[in-house]
Amino acid sequence: MEELKTYDILNSFKSKTEAYNYFKITPNNYGIKKLNIIADSVGFDISLYQGRRKKKLGNCSHCGKQLLNYQKKFCTHSCSASFNVGRIVSDETKEKIRKTLTKEKKKKLCSKCGQEKCINLEVCKHTIKWFKRLIVFGFDIETIGTINIYLEYYRIKELLQKEHLDNNLSPYDILIKYNYNKTSENILHLLKIFNIKTRNLSESVTNAWLQGKNNNYIKGDVTNYQFKHGWHKTWNNKNIYYRSSYELNYAKILDDNKIDYEVEFFRIKYWDTIKCKYRVSIPDFFIKEENKIIEVKSRVTFNKQNMIDKFNEYIKLGFLVYLILDDKEYTYNEVINLTENIFLLGNKNGQLSERL
Repeated sequence: MEELKTYDILNSFKSKTEAYNYFKITPNNYGIKKLNIIADSVGFDISLYQGRRKKKLGNCSHCGKQLLNYQKKFCTHSCSASFNVGRIVSDETKEKIRKTLTKEKKKKLCSKCGQEKCINLEVCKHTIKWFKRLIVFGFDIETIGTINIYLEYYRIKELLQKEHLDNNLSPYDILIKYNYNKTSENILHLLKIFNIKTRNLSESVTNAWLQGKNNNYIKGDVTNYQFKHGWHKTWNNKNIYYRSSYELNYAKILDDNKIDYEVEFFRIKYWDTIKCKYRVSIPDFFIKEENKIIEVKSRVTFNKQNMIDKFNEYIKLGFLVYLILDDKEYTYNEVINLTENIFLLGNKNGQLSERL
């Protein structure tokens, strides 16, 4: 009888919580085991509590079909619509429905140009922080968030392009001129972002000499060279650096005649008609007293048109010009009539390559 009574008590509960409370059991690991022992002793299945906790499902208000867990009143949209046919809707409800259907979505505008759809992604792809870095160049910060940012962007691009290409300022020059609180590398990166052509190392060095940033006078520029080269002491105790046996021979001739001379004394800008750009020439010999420039070449290194381009500039500056070719002297007019070798030294290994 006691077992039957206990079974009826357990069966009357809807959940384990009620059973715990009745038997005054704490629902911890020990309490769970204790409740299981009581249930097993009278043959009661505790898992029945789980089924009793399930939500009781109702029926569809229109067709009477049993509803699923996630359904509240109707089983389908069709039943919902059919059930509401002929229903009287109040004016207040109609107004709420109208406002819901006609409510406009808030337009998302670009933070850079202020437009719903960016016209120029080349400009709008940059961050606002990036645009603020352009303030030192006169960028109008007020244009951010308006369509005028496009005009301001290209105005700054034009300014930097003029400074770098037309005024021949280096990234460092631009940094100093506009008091930019970054490095010259940042300026270089900025030029590349604007798609402004930057100079390579050779062009940068040439530009520096053309702008007079370095001293035009040279004091023994020693470099690795494939011809016979080295230091030579002149008759009046000057140390000069020669770059070929032809230069050394000519230096000895000047020494024998007690003529004062300089070697690679200065740089002169000239127009290269072959490459169509300005270059820097370093005359081999300069005799001050006679205001004479002498270029020393061999048949291998002689480039006729390049020599004529250099001589044209030397003559414009008022110098007398001569060419020593294979130890023989030529004037400007004679150089014009010379025939150059079809081979020109072309690599560091001393091999000859055909001149194109």
